Amino acid sequence: MPGRVEGKGIVITGAASGMGRAFAMAFASQGARVGILDRDEAGAERVSEEIRDRVGAQAIALVADVSQRGQVAAALDRFIDRLGSLDDGAPV
Repeated sequence: MPGRVEGKGIVITGAASGMGRAFAMAFASQGARVGILDRDEAGAERVSEEIRDRVGAQAIALVADVSQRGQVAAALDRFIDRLGSLDDGAPV
């Protein structure tokens, strides 16, 4: 994975399973603060807990339907309240 992610605030959509989960684990293992954004609350909680337990990184479950702008905005506000700033999405 190119670039540095240590200390960056990253939110990954669809991260309760599959490739999203793999990216979340990879970013967390490199020191990123990770938001697991998914419609599946139980899955998002499971992955964020796994990151905290196995990797020791900061992670939070964020539940939202990405087609609903208000839900996404509320989830991002929760991330910022709990884990600090988000980074701008520029390539890492």
